[in-house]
Amino acid sequence: MKINLLEKEDVAQKLKRIKQNVFQNANKPGRWLAWKLKKQAEKRWITKLQNKWGNMLSRRRNIAQKFYEDFYKEEEHVPEENVIKCFKKANLPRISEEGKSLSNRSINLEEVTWAINKKITKQLAQMHSLLNYTKLNKKY
Repeated sequence: MKINLLEKEDVAQKLKRIKQNVFQNANKPGRWLAWKLKKQAEKRWITKLQNKWGNMLSRRRNIAQKFYEDFYKEEEHVPEENVIKCFKKANLPRISEEGKSLSNRSINLEEVTWAINKKITKQLAQMHSLLNYTKLNKKY
């Protein structure tokens, strides 16, 4: 009976020391900051939206549906004449027939290989110049 009581006291003492150690060595500022950030994030969450009839929507699915319905709502049609006028005012350069045919033709494997090799060569040159720069400016 006394051995069992002594073991319980010993376990209680160890538990007390563990709790004290955890409390003393805890990351209190970090914990406080995490709590504050969590509270701020909760304030930014949209939990309810009001639709055009005044009803409050609180289900996530309804909120998302309302948002995307409004976002992708079909705007009134802009006349083609207004678009043409806008482009004329911008004074954009005209693309020649040769340029149109070049942009419309399919890309072949040689062009892709050339572009990749050009990119790799450029990156290697940049790395080489960076290494030379660091070697020259290295302080001993």
